[in-house]
Formats: sequence, C-alpha cells, structure tokens
Amino acid sequence: MSEVRIDETALAAEADAIAADAPQDMSIPQPELAAGPNPAELEQGYKMIAFAVMDRTAAIAAPNWNITPQEKDKVSTAVAQALVLWFPDQPIPPKYLALLIVAGCVFEVVEARRDPQTGKLKPRHVKPAKQETAAAAP
Repeated sequence: MSEVRIDETALAAEADAIAADAPQDMSIPQPELAAGPNPAELEQGYKMIAFAVMDRTAAIAAPNWNITPQEKDKVSTAVAQALVLWFPDQPIPPKYLALLIVAGCVFEVVEARRDPQTGKLKPRHVKPAKQETAAAAP
C-alpha cells in the first residue's frame, strides 16, 4: 500500500504565499444606491397626496361644510409633515399606499349609499313588495 506524506512546513509556506497574493480587502462590494428624495421633496409629494385625499373626503363626507382651500392646505401641510416624520427616508411604502387607496374606494362606495335627504345609509336589504293575493274563487 502506498503512503501519502504531507510536508506541513511546505503546505504552510504555500498557503502563506497564496494569502499574500490575495486582495487584502475581502468585503463584498456594495452596489451604488440612488439617492432618495430629501425631506423637503418628500414633504412636497406628501402634501399633494394629502391635499387630494382631503379634497375628496371633504366633498364626500362633509359637502355642506364648504371647507375652503386654505383649510385643506393647512390640514394637508400638517399631514405631510407627520408623514415625513413617519417615513423620513422614503415615500410611503407601496403596501401602505395600496391600503390607503382601498380605504378611499370603500369610503366612496359607502358614502354613495347615503340617503341625500337624511344622511343615513340606505338599508342593505330591500324587502320585496307585497304581492296582491288573487281574488278568492267563489
């Protein structure tokens, strides 16, 4: 049977030589990320979204209040500043924006079902009209 002998000194010297030739910085290079919007740009975008939401909400939920553009602007500015604090490094994440859109659509559907005279929601079920019973046979 043949025997394999390993010269540990030669093996260590070979490993040291390979390590000396290897690059010293072994970290994985990170891709350059595009710079996101700054807080002022985020606030401006949030304000546009908040103003649109406030405008629709005012028209649907409280049309008789006649909310002025100045009032809508004040509320949308406050909402935009809050959103910059909640999401300082990015626009509203799409998963939250999608939920806001769904909530807005549901709100519009529900509000369209209000009785304009009373402001109350119309009944979900309509009772069928009573059918006239056939005249009794003589």
